[in-house]
Amino acid sequence: MEENPNHGFAVYNLAVLLEEKSAKAKMNQEETKGEEEDEEMERIEELFINATRILPTDPTVLADAGRFLISSRRDEIGGRDLLIKALQIDRSSEVALFNLSIWNITKGGSENEAKGMLEKLVKLNPRHVPALGHLARLDAKLGRSAKSVIKRYRAAIDLSNQDDKLKLTEEVFKFTLSKLGDKEIEQDIRNRMNKILQKQNGERIEEMKSELSNT
Repeated sequence: MEENPNHGFAVYNLAVLLEEKSAKAKMNQEETKGEEEDEEMERIEELFINATRILPTDPTVLADAGRFLISSRRDEIGGRDLLIKALQIDRSSEVALFNLSIWNITKGGSENEAKGMLEKLVKLNPRHVPALGHLARLDAKLGRSAKSVIKRYRAAIDLSNQDDKLKLTEEVFKFTLSKLGDKEIEQDIRNRMNKILQKQNGERIEEMKSELSNT
């Protein structure tokens, strides 16, 4: 007997709701006993896996299930395989592109493949701040020009919320300082960094402005 697709979506939606509830509880620092948390994660995993069995060709279900298995560290290889399958079905799946790129970056995969996926993602969604941030870090690591790296960071900073904005600014500030010995690009990257700092306020921003002017 064939599974009812509507039942599959109900299972998937329940998994998503329980995961969101768990994440919100952690954000609010609500105490959960270790055993209770394990049972909760097992329940969410079971729901996601069941959803992929009922809806084996739905890229959204496959991608979200893969994302969960990797982020929760419950089955990282299985999660990666689900992301790959999701991309085989829908090459524009943002969830699959982003999470598979992070897999490649953090698990010893191909950084060039990760870069390609992230570049495709920001073409699909130019306002995807996490993708822009990771692209900036990859560009720096892979030896792209300082101008290109700072441009990537600036795009991410302009679109990010206040907390992420400061974190990204700290990152690009450290990168800029590391490049100040190169006389050919020094003034250009100083100017680029100053443009980023001038758009922001706060004690740490003022410290960075001062440090940059005195370096």
